[in-house]
Amino acid sequence: MASPPPSPEPDWAGLPDDALLTVFERLGAPEVLMGAGVVCRNWLRVATGEPDLWRRVDLSDCFDPTIDMVAMACAAVDRADGRLEHFAADCFVTDALLFYMAKR
Repeated sequence: MASPPPSPEPDWAGLPDDALLTVFERLGAPEVLMGAGVVCRNWLRVATGEPDLWRRVDLSDCFDPTIDMVAMACAAVDRADGRLEHFAADCFVTDALLFYMAKR
């Protein structure tokens, strides 16, 4: 008896934008900034082109001394495109970062 052909692998790059947004919202800012948002061009487009995704940014539990956390925070603020409503972070917040956020 012949076995059935293997199922095709899912095309994760082809997920609709609304599905990606739902996934990214559940992941949170750190995970999108450090990985999920750069899986492929389509995912990067959604991660950088949807300001509402970045209205709430919580970096409070992701401090890593090997990562430029200020640059990560600035990237999230930039992606919010003036729609940032909530920002949470510990350890790495400086006056310069707060000033940058206020200007945006």
